[in-house]
Amino acid sequence: NTTTNESKLNTLLGINKFPGATWQYQTNEMLTSTVTLNHEINSNWNFNTIAFFQDYTRDFYGTERIQWNLQNNGDYVWKRTLNKQLQEQKYGSLQFNLNGQFNTGKLNHKLLVGADADYLQADTYSYQLQKQDGTFADAGNNFVYGTNGNTSNGNILLSDENTWKSGEMLNSRQKDLNRIPTRRVGIYAQDLIAITDKFKVLAGLRWSYLENKNTIVENYLNNTKTYKASSGNPKESAFSPRVGLVYQIDDSFSTFASYSNSFNPNSGRDINNLPLPSSLIDQYEIGLKKNLWKNTLAFNITAYQIENSNLAQTAAFDKNGNINGDTNIKEMTGATRSRGIELDVTGNPTPNLSINAGYAYNNMVYTDTPDSEGSFVEGERLVRTPANTANASIFYTLPKYVKGLKLGFTAFYTGDRLAGWNNLKDKNGNPKTNRMYEIGDFTTVDFTIGYQFKKFNVQGRLGNIFDVVDYNVHENYSVNPINPRNFYLTFNYKF
Repeated sequence: NTTTNESKLNTLLGINKFPGATWQYQTNEMLTSTVTLNHEINSNWNFNTIAFFQDYTRDFYGTERIQWNLQNNGDYVWKRTLNKQLQEQKYGSLQFNLNGQFNTGKLNHKLLVGADADYLQADTYSYQLQKQDGTFADAGNNFVYGTNGNTSNGNILLSDENTWKSGEMLNSRQKDLNRIPTRRVGIYAQDLIAITDKFKVLAGLRWSYLENKNTIVENYLNNTKTYKASSGNPKESAFSPRVGLVYQIDDSFSTFASYSNSFNPNSGRDINNLPLPSSLIDQYEIGLKKNLWKNTLAFNITAYQIENSNLAQTAAFDKNGNINGDTNIKEMTGATRSRGIELDVTGNPTPNLSINAGYAYNNMVYTDTPDSEGSFVEGERLVRTPANTANASIFYTLPKYVKGLKLGFTAFYTGDRLAGWNNLKDKNGNPKTNRMYEIGDFTTVDFTIGYQFKKFNVQGRLGNIFDVVDYNVHENYSVNPINPRNFYLTFNYKF
């Protein structure tokens, strides 16, 4: 029976008869606006202001990720849930910067002083869907979607093809609105000091203030409005230092080391629709830069360590214990550490030839998690993060025949990754059942072509030339195929 069901499963997936509904949709709209003002006070000092606004909307109605299990009789039973959700984010920011250079004795200073502020309003509208009997039920993980819209008959059986079909679009009504307002203010100063011609010091300090205002819950069914306080500290502030050293051995060779601390607000909300606490991130770097062959090639190598005090990831379950399909609902999973090395080479060996190549190694693990049952396992590598990645590209502009025609090839390599979920501890602190699996490495190659004549420009790209099949991995069981062979062509005219 198991062999027969696996054959049916492959057939079912191969002909795309599920998991989605034939009518489902997702519409994403984003509007952005930026205004920049630059003012030169004199030859040594300048001032700039940047104002930014963004309005983002996601309107979704359709099936969520399929959930399945194997029955005792050898048949697969799939649970197809139906969800309708509207999300809107309004984000505005304002930034001021004053840049200048001056001398104090033999020391040369390049000073940056500035301030910024932003405001985010994140709205999430939830819905109820009408069942076959006329009653309404909450959309989401509890609403199992069958061929007739009846929540009691929504499972897909591989042994019964009648259950593979999707039903009609169901009527819906708006249930409630969750609004999370957040505001942030920052003041910073940074000074690059040239102590000698070869030795420079960078020192900076930032003060950040974050306020998670009360979450507004407006229920449209009973016409009520309530306010929920943040689950963590609603008001957070932190000083973030930055220090860097640069030693230039000669005109073509320099070394550097740096440390920075950042106060990182986390987007999304917890299972109770409340804003998430922020994370503190410490980053250490050391490296060197070398120019080769009369500065036609630049060689950089950097080693780093990044420590995150508390990583926010998509929650595995919602507050009712159901599998969570909303990537905006997150949980704080524990402290992590990333250690790695980055290597890149860029240059123009000839006026018409441009090359770029890079390699990166990264090892990201949990370093500190709660001792309680159900927390993540310390020392375990995080899913979705490939250990090895690399890229290489070459571009050539024809000097004659079709002068200005630019041709190029780019290759991307992604190493093996872990997919699934990271494992959880049992009551004794040991890992439970392994929830991770490996995804192999892959390489894609793109071809690009471009031509510019006076004010007219045309560009084209053929992506994934060899039509490689592989997958993008996220921090949960979401594993999506990469883009197949694709192409685009753009035309531009500058007035």
